[in-house]
Amino acid sequence: MLDCKAKMEKRYNDVTCPHCNGPNKVFTAIANGLHEEPIDAKTDYAGYPIKQVAYRSIGNYVCKHCGKEFTFDFGESRYSVYESPLSNTNINDIQVLATFESEFEYDYTIYKAENPSAKGKYFYYIIYEDDRNPIFVTKTRVLELMKDHKETLNYLYCVWMTRYR
Repeated sequence: MLDCKAKMEKRYNDVTCPHCNGPNKVFTAIANGLHEEPIDAKTDYAGYPIKQVAYRSIGNYVCKHCGKEFTFDFGESRYSVYESPLSNTNINDIQVLATFESEFEYDYTIYKAENPSAKGKYFYYIIYEDDRNPIFVTKTRVLELMKDHKETLNYLYCVWMTRYR
């Protein structure tokens, strides 16, 4: 598990300028000119039907040494929403509702778990990469967050900043 400083360092990428070979630190959370190029998305995961958004993030940057602009590829991101929840245990008491996997952002997974003290009732939580504790949310909030993965990333970042700053 990363401490706060190490987690913030992960948001920086060391990029070498193709013009002058000068080192640049690119902050992934605030990317200038960041745009997304869609890539082929899957429609199933091990036999489970999914809806998936897949894209490659590209950013334009100006070198702080030579002042010339260059393009940097942050890599792929895939957001998968399972149309029928994916069982995470043998007794089906914990189910995966959605996953986000990225090469430059923190990954997260949205879960639905059966409440052991109240049969037929569920609680919902999100596991954010390298976070010590799950983030518990209501069912209505989960349904809102599952519609837009960028809103979810923003929400998770705000929760992390509230917890650990």
